[in-house]
Amino acid sequence: MLINVSKPFQILQWITYISIIVGVQLLIVLPISVLIFHDFYTRLIPPDSSQYVPVSTFEQYDELTYRHLITRVPIEKPLYSVEDNGLDQNLPLRDNILYKMDIDMKFFCLNENDLSRNNLEVLDFQVRVRNNYQKTKATSVIYRRKIPITCLNEHDSIVEDEIHKYGKNRLAMYQREWLNSIYVDDLIYIPSEIRQIQYHFVLPGQRLILQPESNIYMRMEFKQGIRNMMLRWKKLTYLIGITVFYIFITTLFFISTGSSFYYMKSQNFITPVADIKL
Repeated sequence: MLINVSKPFQILQWITYISIIVGVQLLIVLPISVLIFHDFYTRLIPPDSSQYVPVSTFEQYDELTYRHLITRVPIEKPLYSVEDNGLDQNLPLRDNILYKMDIDMKFFCLNENDLSRNNLEVLDFQVRVRNNYQKTKATSVIYRRKIPITCLNEHDSIVEDEIHKYGKNRLAMYQREWLNSIYVDDLIYIPSEIRQIQYHFVLPGQRLILQPESNIYMRMEFKQGIRNMMLRWKKLTYLIGITVFYIFITTLFFISTGSSFYYMKSQNFITPVADIKL
């Protein structure tokens, strides 16, 4: 009696091939792609080309004004990072380098004086700077934006229907109804002569509470547009770059594997499984 065992062995053989290929892709090709692109990115864009500055490091100049004093660091010295430790800190930036600043502010507005005022207010947000050539404390406005915001009066509360959606987390309900935001992207330039940046919230008679996730993001302005895009959209750049390197390495892997398999088969190193006679 003949028993055909070639089919199960062929299935087992293909399962082994597929397992090896998947293992190589996940354990070798993908990590190599990540390492190669990371090395490429860090060589093209220096690690100190950007600074994330949390709101906890802002110096509160007065009730509605915050500021940063800028420390310019020469290129031959290491550039330290701003630490999110709740302490006022100077903002370290490279000397003789043009920066762009992105702003992401989230805040509550409290109306503490005139309780009869409408909840809808107009905030005059200004970014002011002072350079090292100015002998007075006068500042220059480099960005200004008027936006409508909502302000809480003493007797304002949350919509009762929201309680069923958010439960007992009243802060989440207040954030949904009363949280204001300012987002400025790719519009503000900070030249190398600037030594102080001030953030003015012009809103008389009101008090602001900044959310902890508020921040500014400083990044170097490169002459090459592609480097600016890579720095501005870092996560997307990594995703695309790793994918490109992964496809390239995978293509080489399949070409070399296919060529080796074809050569071994042509030299009869791979023989079919014969039937077993019982």
